[in-house]
Amino acid sequence: MLACYTYTYRLFDCNPTVDTADAARCVLQLSAALNGDEREAYVSAHAALQSVSSRSSHPVTRTSREFTAASLLDARAVLSAPGFVALALCDLHAILSARHGAKRGGRQVELACRKLVFVTSWWCSQEADALSGICADLSAEIGTWCTELGSQLAGEEAVARAVAGAGSGALGVVRGLGHARILPGS
Repeated sequence: MLACYTYTYRLFDCNPTVDTADAARCVLQLSAALNGDEREAYVSAHAALQSVSSRSSHPVTRTSREFTAASLLDARAVLSAPGFVALALCDLHAILSARHGAKRGGRQVELACRKLVFVTSWWCSQEADALSGICADLSAEIGTWCTELGSQLAGEEAVARAVAGAGSGALGVVRGLGHARILPGS
């Protein structure tokens, strides 16, 4: 849910209330937990990240893998404090509620709103130490995911340069995901 929130927030330039219908569609497309797609019950944080990543290629939400990684890094920033997570869940509820209130959002939006109220209540009822541990574990998983994606993107860029015949022997710099790498022979 948090990854779909940061993705939607980034996609709508930090103002998803400008177009509540599209923002709600985006949220429901990205989050199997909120759209009722029970086939995608997550056994791990890695599985949830895989789902958001694959769901982000849908026409409603399609941008790029770099965009997805940046939105996941946004989620990692939100995870820096348990209170930020509670605020993000409340804001996600507000995005869906605005759609539901503005125009009948349908049963799916209503159920997603109810689920968010439950999850937010559960989150806020937990002990601070437990929440800090959850945040740390999720943040670490997102960090691993983004590192793997960064390596994959850098490798694809190196292959594309080699195929294009740009192999002048000079060193090239691959930028992305908040860091730079030197690739020999690009």
